[in-house]
Amino acid sequence: MMISCLVLVLLPVFISGCCPPKSWTGKNFANYASGQVHLEILQDVYYDHGMMTVYQNLTATDGTLSKQTVYLNYQTGIQYAVTGDGRCDNSSIIFTGVGEDCVPENSTVSKSYIGVGANKIPTTMYRMIGNGFLTYLSVIDDGCIPLMYETTGTLPSGDGLKLTVEYFGIMVVKPDAKIMKMPAICVSRYFLSENCH
Repeated sequence: MMISCLVLVLLPVFISGCCPPKSWTGKNFANYASGQVHLEILQDVYYDHGMMTVYQNLTATDGTLSKQTVYLNYQTGIQYAVTGDGRCDNSSIIFTGVGEDCVPENSTVSKSYIGVGANKIPTTMYRMIGNGFLTYLSVIDDGCIPLMYETTGTLPSGDGLKLTVEYFGIMVVKPDAKIMKMPAICVSRYFLSENCH
């Protein structure tokens, strides 16, 4: 169950002048530590107007590798994680505001750049506090494209957490309904969970 919840904290909380694209894709590398759990995670991420699909490979400290596909619906607040054996687990999304929302105005801002000389690219680091987490999000100013995300805090279980995410190859893309489509096993769970409220 622990691994199926990881994606909850792997994505930046875009919560005044920095608003990410409505539809984008990219790759992430994450280093996650909480309690006795330490994972390195590679992700392929697809975001489209409040929906996100994440393909991820998780490597534990003992070398164990596992794979998942996670479907997040930020409009309903529910995520569905499909494991390698085809099981689909659902849970609430703790962090919301990914993709369409903007960085909050009360963030502490530090301006900088990457590169040298004529190739310098303006960047901004935002310091945010919320949901019991201290978060630093660095973005390229042109397009509010994420570069790095680091957060520390306490999970609902009471365990401490430290997470660092690096972003690669972020691109604005056209929506692709096939990528966002959940498997049938998750769709049936979705309707069951919706009708049980």
